[in-house]
Amino acid sequence: MPMTGWIQNADFASTDTGETTPDQAESMIREHDWEAGGRQFESMLERGEDTCPPGIGFNDVRNSVFHIYTGESTTWEIVVHMPGRKKLLGFIPFGGREYKVATNDMDEAVELLQLYYHDRDALERRLQQMERL
Repeated sequence: MPMTGWIQNADFASTDTGETTPDQAESMIREHDWEAGGRQFESMLERGEDTCPPGIGFNDVRNSVFHIYTGESTTWEIVVHMPGRKKLLGFIPFGGREYKVATNDMDEAVELLQLYYHDRDALERRLQQMERL
């Protein structure tokens, strides 16, 4: 299923990356300058400016979303929205779920991203485990 991506800066500016393969998505996350984004975020907070945590996101045609952004220091927060699998009137999805987890391990973040691309059921099980910790 085709995925599109975006990169969001602390000043709300974003760049659409277009259709993104799993390998491209992994490279985007691993090669992103998270420290510079964090510095921009902190600087804007100190000046009292409107800001948001910088991050990278991916979504598909079913409106599922994988969004990773910086939290405190070397922590990445990951929000995954999984649309409902049930259909109202046979075509309107409902009953979706949103997960929010955190990790300080880039390899774990990439593992979740790969599951997002390849195995949504395994991703949901893993996110449920992480939420319980």
